[in-house]
Amino acid sequence: MSYMADFSGKESHIKHIHPVLRWIMFEADYYCYQMNKPYVVTSIIRGVKDGISKSKTHQTGRAFDVSVKGWSETFIEMFINYLNAMFSSYAATSASGEKRLAVRHNSGHGDHIHIQINSKYSLDLSGVNL
Repeated sequence: MSYMADFSGKESHIKHIHPVLRWIMFEADYYCYQMNKPYVVTSIIRGVKDGISKSKTHQTGRAFDVSVKGWSETFIEMFINYLNAMFSSYAATSASGEKRLAVRHNSGHGDHIHIQINSKYSLDLSGVNL
């Protein structure tokens, strides 16, 4: 089997994210490897003025996005369920109080899975140049 994760040129961002998120990122990679599915991380750290973000999750090193291109609906559901079950204690809490780590959505920039840990893991990345 030939497999390679794709971090879309964002490899330098990985060292700046919270270690818990890094662990989740590589566990997600390994899950895709085992299932022989492409693993493409499309966004890790983004600036505040990117015009994309609705929150500061990417700016504080506690979120990343994964493309679902080439994945079946069944695999998307399995991937989300796996991550939500495996890492529920680290999940972000929504305004309604629901804990969710992995959420599928399209914020106008393509269908993807947004993976986000709790705000207590926020980092100050204001001095980081990427």
